[in-house]
Amino acid sequence: MNGLTLRFAERKRKLKVTALSEHLCEYAHVQLEEFGIEEGKILEIDPNFVSQVLVDVGGGEILLGYEKSREIILGEKRLTELSPGETGKVSRFEGGYEDYYLFKELGIDKKTKIKLLSYPPMIEETPPAMILHYPVGSQFVLLQKEKLTGIKAIEYILVKVKKGIKQLSLMDIGEEGTIKKTIVTPGEEKLFDELWLREGVEVKMLYKKQPSGSPLLVNIGEKKRVVGEHLTDKILVEYV
Repeated sequence: MNGLTLRFAERKRKLKVTALSEHLCEYAHVQLEEFGIEEGKILEIDPNFVSQVLVDVGGGEILLGYEKSREIILGEKRLTELSPGETGKVSRFEGGYEDYYLFKELGIDKKTKIKLLSYPPMIEETPPAMILHYPVGSQFVLLQKEKLTGIKAIEYILVKVKKGIKQLSLMDIGEEGTIKKTIVTPGEEKLFDELWLREGVEVKMLYKKQPSGSPLLVNIGEKKRVVGEHLTDKILVEYV
C-alpha cells in the first residue's frame, strides 16, 4: 500500500482511515468489521505500543506475548479481546501442544480464572555502553555478572528477587535476582542451558527495547481495540 499506514502513524493524533488493503484474508475482514474499522472512521493510537498482555492468575502477575494470548479462549472471546479489568474462565485453547504445555506450567489451564490487567508498554532506555556494539534486541540481561545475553521480549523464566518470585520479562531495568525456573517447550532445554538461562544463575536486567512490528492499542470512538501486527500495515490513514 502506498501512503501512511496505521503501523507508522504518530501516536496521540487523530487519524482518518482512507483505505483498507485489497489483500485481506477472510479473518482480517471479520476482525475489522467487529472493530468498526472502515473507510472514513476516525482513530487514535494509544501512545504506547502493545506487544504484551499482563494478566492476573491466582493472585500472581504473568506477562504473556500477544500472539500466545490470542490462543487463550475465555467463553467465546479471545483473551486479547478483553478490556483491562475484565475477567473470564478459560474454555479452550488454540495452538499446538507446545504452547499448551507452557500455559499449564504458568498455571493456566481449562477453567482457570484470568483477569486481564493491562496491555503494558515496554520500557525503552539508552542501552549501556557495554552492549552498544551488539545488534539491538528486545532485552539484554547480564548472567553471573559476566555473560551478556540477548533475549526475546517475552520469556517464561521465573526469577527470585528481593520481593519474591517475578517473571524475567517483568523485571525492572537494573533489578537483580536468581533464576528459579525456566519454562520452555520440550526440546529447548539444551539451548537455554547453553545460554546460561538455567536454575541457580544470577541475572540482572540491563536493557529493554520495544520490538518493531507490534500490535497497537487503538481508540475507536469510546472503545479500545488491539489491532494485531498483521493488520497495522494494511490500514491506510491520514492525519485529521
